[in-house]
Amino acid sequence: MKKKSFLIYSLIFLYSFLNFSLKAQNGDSLLQVSLLTASPGEMAYERFGHTALRVKDKSKDLDVVFNYGVFSFNTPNFYYRFVKGETDYILAAVNFPYFLTEYALRGSRVTEQILNLTPEEKTKLFEALKLNAQKENRVYRYSFLFDNCSTRPRDIIENNINGKVNYLNPGPEVTFRDLVHSKSDVDPWLTFGIDLVFGKNADKTISYRQEMFLPEILMQAFETAKIDDKPLINQTNILVMEDSDKEISPLNPLLSPLFVCWSLFVLILILSIIDVSKNIQFKLSDTILFGIAGIAGIILFYLNFISVHPAVDNNYNCVWLQPLQLFAAIAIWVKSSKRILYYYHFVNFVALSVLLLCYWFLQQVFNAAFFPLIGVLMLRSLTYIIIYKREKRF
Repeated sequence: MKKKSFLIYSLIFLYSFLNFSLKAQNGDSLLQVSLLTASPGEMAYERFGHTALRVKDKSKDLDVVFNYGVFSFNTPNFYYRFVKGETDYILAAVNFPYFLTEYALRGSRVTEQILNLTPEEKTKLFEALKLNAQKENRVYRYSFLFDNCSTRPRDIIENNINGKVNYLNPGPEVTFRDLVHSKSDVDPWLTFGIDLVFGKNADKTISYRQEMFLPEILMQAFETAKIDDKPLINQTNILVMEDSDKEISPLNPLLSPLFVCWSLFVLILILSIIDVSKNIQFKLSDTILFGIAGIAGIILFYLNFISVHPAVDNNYNCVWLQPLQLFAAIAIWVKSSKRILYYYHFVNFVALSVLLLCYWFLQQVFNAAFFPLIGVLMLRSLTYIIIYKREKRF
């Protein structure tokens, strides 16, 4: 890693030296604006890549990157605001070498697309970026799907050119979930979590313009786009090659959500058979299962009804993960609550059965690992119903 870092910084120093020499020889060089796209990294928050705008003027010793993807964990109530969907990002202007170093060190490819704009359009765009980067203007309300580091550069470019940008849609219709999966599927547990919080709105077909919330989609769109009849991109350069040593190791199949959840289902099935045949209640396991389901239900309830995050409402996962599951986790230890707990489990079993029977009509995609988990809750509710009925007979 030390050798790699030394090499990267050496290359950046060489780049800066050559750039300085070129400035001396080309004092009359014009302003250049380009779109920078960084490929996904290994960390969960890096999976979707990044976009920024570079403004360069050799005659003025200018080489700056306008980055819409900056935020601070020190913001008051950051985590609460993040869950609620009220995260504020800022537009920050940084020197180009610093920006390039960050992505070179993490092994991401950085692609530069030089915009084919007139001198007047470049100047207008640069002035708009400088105005947007001022302290009173730089903060914006971030939205992962609709207003992010990818859509902001696109919009400011479109708003500061003469003419209309026409995009050539190259592919079939997709949904937000499809596109998120295309980046998260290398991490099955990340996909599992995303599928848990995404509701049915994430499964609606979206426009090509909406697809551009992903940096790599925007890059592809710009490559074939035209301003009226003129190509939007003048030249494409690879500034940093993707690290050939960067490999995301596939998850061990035995640790995948699907295998873990089906293993849990088999274990609970065995416990339930023992429960029914031996008339033994595994209260601790029920407390853990329904307790986790109830806590997850509180989170989903908050996202569904309070949060302003897009695509997390109308979520049918709230049927099997809902706050009242906590009642089942606690009431099993209270003898006087047996009867009401029986009614709860009866309603819960019916609700989950209806959910599975109506799944194909819900228009929401469930992660395959959800089905054994739903089965686990159904098994425990059914077991309690059988045991309660047997006790009432005797």
